Amino acid sequence: MNPLSFRPATISDIPAVVALVTSAYRGEASKVGWTTEANLIDGQRIDADMLRPEIERPDSLVLLGMRDDELVACTHVSSARPGTANVGLFAVRPGLQGGGLGKQVLAEAERVARQEWAVSELELTVIDIRDELVAFYERRGFVRTGEHKHLSYGDERFGTPRVPDLRMEVMRKALV
Repeated sequence: MNPLSFRPATISDIPAVVALVTSAYRGEASKVGWTTEANLIDGQRIDADMLRPEIERPDSLVLLGMRDDELVACTHVSSARPGTANVGLFAVRPGLQGGGLGKQVLAEAERVARQEWAVSELELTVIDIRDELVAFYERRGFVRTGEHKHLSYGDERFGTPRVPDLRMEVMRKALV
């Protein structure tokens, strides 16, 4: 497999990033891949108004994974608190999932956090009943913390849960 090239997202990339993230997590198209949340949450995962400030913030990087000038993966690395960066918005085009692209994206996010931002820890959140995603992150060195955050029920900007009481669990990885 050819390695991905990476670049920061710009404002002009917003429609493509929103489409990629939506295709990886929501709706029928997402069911081609293994990261789908279609059976758990309907509606959007992110929109242009939510993404734009993340691209513009100085302590935030929306990282695009490119193959032959085509967007195939992305993630968002942002400052969580001193010494810790957050990883989110992690998506790989559904038809390409399972081929190692996610590992490349996560490795690049870790490199940026460690080398460019000099942080010693990464954290992310994952729906705690998504055993396959939890296991993926555990294989990459993340550890479940037992800390939970509730989903934003009633805020359609983040989708409409189809299942009651969904929770996000915080996972962390030391970068030292």
